[in-house]
Amino acid sequence: MTEATRAWIYRILTAAVPLLIVYGVLDDQAAPLWVALAAAALGTGTASAYTSTKA
Repeated sequence: MTEATRAWIYRILTAAVPLLIVYGVLDDQAAPLWVALAAAALGTGTASAYTSTKA
């Protein structure tokens, strides 16, 4: 995943979460947890992609 793709995903998540709250899909207490989960998944995925698995 390129840096540009990750940046795009972060921007979409940042815009989508308030909309999901307004439409009742997320409540305001759970929304930050979902954003944190997405950020952790993207960050961990990036770290995994650039970490060598060779001993």
